[in-house]
Amino acid sequence: DVPFGQVPVRWLLLALAIPLILLAGFGLLVALFQSGLPAQVATHYGPGGVADGFSSKGTALVLPASMALFGFVMAVWAWIRNRPPLSKVAAGALSTMLTGVSAGVYGQSVAHAQGATGLTVLLPSLAGAIALPFVLLVVLSRVGRAEEQRHDLERTPKKGSV
Repeated sequence: DVPFGQVPVRWLLLALAIPLILLAGFGLLVALFQSGLPAQVATHYGPGGVADGFSSKGTALVLPASMALFGFVMAVWAWIRNRPPLSKVAAGALSTMLTGVSAGVYGQSVAHAQGATGLTVLLPSLAGAIALPFVLLVVLSRVGRAEEQRHDLERTPKKGSV
């Protein structure tokens, strides 16, 4: 048995579609807020969510954007190279996580620049960045298992048939 081998392609495409949607959301976030950020924005937070490190708004964008793009390129590369289904799903899950973390980090800088206190954006984003890839993996494994069982039932002789 090949892990995720029985998952239909239309379902496997979720592993590429979800990171693409998140990347588009991240791009929208940047388009809406980057130009309005002050020259220096918070990029590091100490205990209790107090900002204790600052960078230029350009620098604050580079790491999250690079991380999100790296993850998405990795997921696309798995499809271009026609990797096994497990590699496509794993790359998509990792891309989903990286893009979620990136959006949270950048969103936290934006929120702090607009007067928010604490880690009001980062913590929920991190929770989503962990939960969404997990849900993706579980859903695709369940779909694959259901397809595998359906194929097994189709190959099993029916009672009373010769």
